[in-house]
Amino acid sequence: MDQVKPDTLLLPSPPGEREGSRPPRPARSLRLPPLQFSLVVAVFVLGLGSSLAGFHALQLEGRGQVYEELDRHAATLARQLQTHIDISLESLRTIAAFYQASGSITHAQLADFVHSDARFHAGTVALGWVPRVPARRREQFEREVRSQGNPGFRIYQVTGHGLPVFLHRERDSYPVQALISLIGQPMKEGLDLASLPPRWRILERAARRRDVAVSGRTTLYGTDGERVTVHAFYPVYSRQRQEDLLGFAMGIFDVRAFARGILDREGGRLGFVLHDEDAGPGERLLYQSGLDPTPSTGSAGQTLWRHRIRVGDRRWELAAYPLPGALAQAQAWRPYGGLFAGLSLTALLTLYLFLAQHRAHRLLRLEKALEDQRIELAVQRRLKEEAEQSGRAKSRLLRVASHDLRQPLDAIGLLTSLLRDCRDTAEREELIGRIRIAVGGLREMFDDLLEISRLETGKMPVRVGTFPLGPLLGRLEAEYAPVAARRGLTLRVHPCRLRVRSDPRLLERILRNLLSNAIRYTRAGRVVLGCRPSAGKVRIQVLDSGIGIAAAEQEAVFGEFYRGDEAGGLAAGGLGLGLSIVRQIVRLLGHELRISSIPGRGSCFTIEVPAER
Repeated sequence: MDQVKPDTLLLPSPPGEREGSRPPRPARSLRLPPLQFSLVVAVFVLGLGSSLAGFHALQLEGRGQVYEELDRHAATLARQLQTHIDISLESLRTIAAFYQASGSITHAQLADFVHSDARFHAGTVALGWVPRVPARRREQFEREVRSQGNPGFRIYQVTGHGLPVFLHRERDSYPVQALISLIGQPMKEGLDLASLPPRWRILERAARRRDVAVSGRTTLYGTDGERVTVHAFYPVYSRQRQEDLLGFAMGIFDVRAFARGILDREGGRLGFVLHDEDAGPGERLLYQSGLDPTPSTGSAGQTLWRHRIRVGDRRWELAAYPLPGALAQAQAWRPYGGLFAGLSLTALLTLYLFLAQHRAHRLLRLEKALEDQRIELAVQRRLKEEAEQSGRAKSRLLRVASHDLRQPLDAIGLLTSLLRDCRDTAEREELIGRIRIAVGGLREMFDDLLEISRLETGKMPVRVGTFPLGPLLGRLEAEYAPVAARRGLTLRVHPCRLRVRSDPRLLERILRNLLSNAIRYTRAGRVVLGCRPSAGKVRIQVLDSGIGIAAAEQEAVFGEFYRGDEAGGLAAGGLGLGLSIVRQIVRLLGHELRISSIPGRGSCFTIEVPAER
């Protein structure tokens, strides 16, 4: 193959270099007859009018681009808000995992854990633990909590008048055992959430979903004013029995802190309204920013972008709308100048855009030409590498063939000379046997060369069918058991009644190569052939106690004519093509081949074949 040098590739000259003499042509075009000049002037005036219309269209397009930018910005802020909420709710799952890992949590342990995990989460007001306490264990539970550093702990409920009373119900209770405040305001503990119907419904939803359930908006009053909050609960189940509910990880989150941490940094271009879609009509508003009235439904002429926020099992909606100052940039350009100045500016802008587009198109053409040249160079380089690789393979084949094919031929010549001069019958039989072995080895080498040639040219026929493995393994045992015995080895073939879907001829070829290699590279011990079912497939394995293959060579052994250092002395009679043929046939059939080996202890080759359906 001819080698193409990079410096022989001719790049097309840039269009600008070939057209360097063209700029004076517009000046020559002014020298026209009066009628044509008048026509040119009329076309020029019409072009200027079109430029004015285009200028106005560009102004509208600029306004649209501002809207698109604001829309993308609002979507980005919505994603940031969603991520911030997800991270905060993830604290509940962390508390649940902490409880499952430790089995029980004291108030001090929970406080340390919460402060280390969530102290930097803006919007997290408090995190806590709500256990499930059976009625029969209520008093014992209270004593345990009081002994852990909370001496005044009692489970209580709140009456309709807002007064706390001690609990006397005879069913399971869900008291707030620990509630760790992150805002410096102490939280009262011991309230049975099951006694509050709204909270009980949220607990039931969380237990039913086995995921986070969130309440509607609530108001939390404190020393720093009121906060709009939501309560979130995450169920915790026993690791041993997933049906045993242990309790809930609880969190109180400040909705406005969530929103302010993300939306107030926007820059004054957008206003926001955050709604709870699952709440009642009077409880939907969670947060509002901006100077405009709340665009609750998006009135006529009002641009409104809506983004869904998922908070546990509730759906929030973030509505964003542009503030008046956001459109100032889009409305800055106004064609209120003089007619001549406006038309001249439009003409200059049109000319500039035309030249810029022409230049960009010219650069694009040049870049495309360069890319075509790069692709051509890459193709030529790849073809050159393939040709060189093919040449190296041919040279390697000739070297191997001249060496390895000559050995059995020399052996046959020597043995026939000895046979001619031999008169002893027993010795003649032994010489004839050796000649047959040498001829068989020579035939095996030629078969390998023909096999690898058919595989590389894609002319290997494949006939897939369903057949039993037992007879195939039996034939292999009958053929290779004497071969193994002559080398002082034991061949063990496990009986198999499984049926597989493959090409029986090619599968037998694979197993023959693997058995030949196993016997050839095993000095002492045994070779085992067997199969077993595995998830809709049949695993056929060939194990030996031979020299093994190092991990660094386990991929290289499948290359053509490859022989390891230690294997070279044991590989008499082969060309190093056996495993290469095995891999190519396995790929041709769509099977899977794996190897595991320990140097000095042996190897295991595994083939996965589809089982009968």
